[in-house]
Amino acid sequence: MSAMKSGKYNAIVLSIALFIVFDAGVLVMNFYIADQFARDAVQVNLAGRQRTLSQRLIKALLQTDNALGSGNFIETPLNELKAGYRTFDTTLNAFNKGGTITGVDGESVSIEAFSDTRSRRLLTDTLETWLPLQEALQPMLAFDSKIERSAELIMTDEGANLESDLFHAIMVASKDNRDNRLLKLTNDLAVHLEYESARRATRLRIIQVTGIGLALINFFVILFHLIRNLNKYDAMIEIAKKETDDILETVTEGLFLLDSEYRIGSQHSAALQDIFRRENLAGVNLIELLRGIVPETTLNVARDYISLYFGGRVNENLVDDLNPLNEVEVHFAGDGSQFQTRYLGFQFRRVLVDQELSHLLVTVNDITARAALERELQVSRARSTAQLDMLMDILHIEPEVLTDFLCGSERSLGKINSILKRSAMGVEVYRAKLDQIFREIHAVKGEASALGLNSVVGLAHDIEDLITDVQERPTISGGDFLPLTIKLDVLLGHIQSVRELVARLVDFRLVFDRSKIAEVADDQRAAPRTDMSALLHNLTERIAEEQGKRVNLHCVGLEGKHVPEMYRGPVKDMAIQFIRNGVTHGIEGPEDRLVANKGQVGRIAMKFVPLGDGNFEFSYRDDGRGLDMDLIRNTAVDKGFVSADQIEAMEDRAVMALIFKRGFSTSTEVSSDAGRGVGMDVIRNLVNELSGRVRVSTARGEFTQFKVTLPAIPRDMDQAA
Repeated sequence: MSAMKSGKYNAIVLSIALFIVFDAGVLVMNFYIADQFARDAVQVNLAGRQRTLSQRLIKALLQTDNALGSGNFIETPLNELKAGYRTFDTTLNAFNKGGTITGVDGESVSIEAFSDTRSRRLLTDTLETWLPLQEALQPMLAFDSKIERSAELIMTDEGANLESDLFHAIMVASKDNRDNRLLKLTNDLAVHLEYESARRATRLRIIQVTGIGLALINFFVILFHLIRNLNKYDAMIEIAKKETDDILETVTEGLFLLDSEYRIGSQHSAALQDIFRRENLAGVNLIELLRGIVPETTLNVARDYISLYFGGRVNENLVDDLNPLNEVEVHFAGDGSQFQTRYLGFQFRRVLVDQELSHLLVTVNDITARAALERELQVSRARSTAQLDMLMDILHIEPEVLTDFLCGSERSLGKINSILKRSAMGVEVYRAKLDQIFREIHAVKGEASALGLNSVVGLAHDIEDLITDVQERPTISGGDFLPLTIKLDVLLGHIQSVRELVARLVDFRLVFDRSKIAEVADDQRAAPRTDMSALLHNLTERIAEEQGKRVNLHCVGLEGKHVPEMYRGPVKDMAIQFIRNGVTHGIEGPEDRLVANKGQVGRIAMKFVPLGDGNFEFSYRDDGRGLDMDLIRNTAVDKGFVSADQIEAMEDRAVMALIFKRGFSTSTEVSSDAGRGVGMDVIRNLVNELSGRVRVSTARGEFTQFKVTLPAIPRDMDQAA
């Protein structure tokens, strides 16, 4: 304040004031002329449109006359004539008197009447030239006959009158058009407006150059006064540097003061530089120091937590107990592209000066060794818990059924490995490979879900999420398969862990049951023949319980050896997909079934029977809500499977076939059991691989039924099985 009173900064203040005045003046003038530019641009565009419309009116007039004489439709040229007339006339009137009209871009614009002498003279000549043609066009503007064909219209009195009026208007237009007077006047008007706009632009440039020149002169005046005081500012900086003499060189912890702006004070321990691997930390913003070495969420937590200490009312002990920064993971750049992970612990204390909060005293330590020990303990506990959960999952499964699943899963993963090894180039080839992998993983997840192997279901679901994410990318490269390969390797390792655990359980069981040594000694990798109906019942009960539904499954022909060996795997996979879709989407909830006059318990029936011609039929039927044909049509159009015109022409059978398309699903939610639009695609591919066929029938609110016909098994393959 004393410096201001003594007039120390008067020259600088005056210079800055003049600078602001110059800038404000130039800015106001810019706004004014820019607004004028906008109005000029609108007028120039409208004048250009008038120039075009003057010729389009004549063209539309001639086209209407030709259409009437040749018996063709006259609606299009006549409507174009009317539209061109309205636009030309209203724009011309707005030029004359001002008003609001439709601009070139279709938006409403307000224009003022022309005021300068040259524009008024050109406008007056244009109006005088336009008046005869305007009067001659009135009968055509008033004509509103509903007769569609000109051949019919010409035979009526209205047609004869229209023909006569058209001839008269053409004569008037031809008389005016001999010397292109209307076109010339509108062109002269547009050229004049462009000239006026250019003249205003030149004026603005002169004003801008003058203003900038004055501002530069004022800038140099300010700079001169600032340079005079640089020595004084340098002296102040030297005094500030002396504060570093108080640094505690012997402190092994990172110790510094932090102000309310999160800036590190000029006094800090030398250890702080070693911890953050950076020099010259004085004045550095702590939040910015942490940015890049901690996740963004941690950064936000640090900012919010530190701000609590600077609050007016805070219980410091309580805030200390809630400290989320007592262990923070940081990542420092190492050699090459490698990063080194460390763990830091922060502690905060308030510094009060005259009972007012001045700074925070912050202590930071490198606690990497302690954190590593804690994480090793956590990993060990998590591994033990996961193994216990896995053990609980498999204890309720028959060893033969579990071994069958493990063999099938390993075959599927081996098939996926072969797919990945196949050379491929191009986005479409990559997408095809992803589709094949997705179907295999979906089948593994379905059977794991039926067995209640939640750990396998979770890993498979993660792989499906990853494939879906890659599929949605506009371009796909070979590098996009690397994360997928890693996750597949994790799934394979998990399945092998399950197999090892099963082997240990079998060995343990042998101690108590020697009579089964011969049975267990057989190759576990040979897929045993099992009763799949129990598997399907378990799957139905689990999904129904998750969906809050009650479902009764009835199986015929799926027990024992009724299903031939070569069809056992595909039929099981199809049955799993049918049940997952049926229980999730088909069967209604108990309350909805009561409203529909159905029992609270839904019914699903599956049957595998031989046919008289040697073929086999596998059928599925539920008494759920049936297929919603309207919903299927809308979904197909919304997701781009077919166009709106195509869906209208499709029969119901063709519409129902859309549910077998890859990615087609009427559900808006994705769960571990359904919603990705893959289940029906899996069934279609299984049926195609077996040279079978599938039929669908449904009734809205009553049932949905699928019948899969499989060909007879050749005698030599049947004997081999």
